Amino acid sequence: MAPQIFHLSSARWRTALVGVIGQLRRLVRQGPPKIIIDFSITKHLHPCGTLLFVSELDRLQREFAGVIRCNYPKDDVVEQLFQHIGLLQKLGRTPRKEITAGNVTPWHFESGHEIDASKFASMFEDYAGSLWQSDRRDLWVGMQEAMANCIEHAYTEERGDGLPSRKRWWMFAREESGMLSVALCDLGIGIQRSLPKNPEAAGFIQQIVNVVTGQRKTPEAKHIKAAIEYGKTRTKDRHRGKGLGQIFGFVERSPDSSLRIMSNKGIYTFAPERRTGEERVEHFADYNDSIEGTLIQWRIPLKAGDPI
Repeated sequence: MAPQIFHLSSARWRTALVGVIGQLRRLVRQGPPKIIIDFSITKHLHPCGTLLFVSELDRLQREFAGVIRCNYPKDDVVEQLFQHIGLLQKLGRTPRKEITAGNVTPWHFESGHEIDASKFASMFEDYAGSLWQSDRRDLWVGMQEAMANCIEHAYTEERGDGLPSRKRWWMFAREESGMLSVALCDLGIGIQRSLPKNPEAAGFIQQIVNVVTGQRKTPEAKHIKAAIEYGKTRTKDRHRGKGLGQIFGFVERSPDSSLRIMSNKGIYTFAPERRTGEERVEHFADYNDSIEGTLIQWRIPLKAGDPI
């Protein structure tokens, strides 16, 4: 049974969602004639958990077409969203809803296996007029680099789950309350395993890990931060950190923007701190459960009017 809430920043619901995904992978490897996903209790879909779930299901469907099916969700909004992004159709259910929910219609979903800017160009046509010219340029470059990260670095080794590793990325985007939210997911080996391993790079990265994050017991999150810092200092090289450094730089230059990067068990957040009034602060955490991949989320304010 699918969990009630699809969320990766809550330890409870992260464990539930990752557990269901792992069970699906085990079942398809065993080769049962049919697997039915029960969405009866699913009520809340956060972008992070939903994108991971959709990505994993899409991967399994591409390898084992027709094996996984589902029932119709009982929650109307959940069914509308799953229909809107094409998930129900992939799971053998005929679309039956008119997509009217205000928190469903703004969502755009794309997936691909190449560094193909045209894949997300159409997604941002609706938002281009609401972004400053410099933001449009930086966002475009950041998205291309994020795609390059997925294709060139996330799949350099086998993932280790007993299934074939094929290069692919998945993306959500939406506008809500004057903010543009983008999420990009890959199901590769994670940031820590994909960082450069030559002695010079490894030494530099370890130095960053030791200096910028102190003695916190968050090894995966530390390496996300190290990848960002390494990317900012090695902009001419092709490596996993380059795209992260460019995305971070874009968010850092854009007031009120925020960035969250999840990779395997780690999570790094750079966001406004409303409780203390600080403009933006960094948070590091490692969870018990690995998402077995990388998911990048960033939120960018849309302009309210013409620049003064």
